[in-house]
Amino acid sequence: MMTRVEGDRAAMAAARLYALAERGVIRWAGTAQDLIGDHLSRERFRRFNAQGAQMLSMPSPADPLALMTLAWDLEGGHVIAGRDAA
Repeated sequence: MMTRVEGDRAAMAAARLYALAERGVIRWAGTAQDLIGDHLSRERFRRFNAQGAQMLSMPSPADPLALMTLAWDLEGGHVIAGRDAA
């Protein structure tokens, strides 16, 4: 389950997956490393963050393929409060 990241605790940790949600739709999902190493990801993150998107976070899968797949699956998905993926 993803939890909301409050503004005063927005420092990104290496072992976490983050998402930016705007009007209930996840517009960006990735890690702190994505922001460092991928300029397109960084550009999208900055754009949605500047528009006031809500930041969410969850523990990151250790397997790089699982992490990448999860981020891809999250983007474009809807945020439903109180629900976990099965």
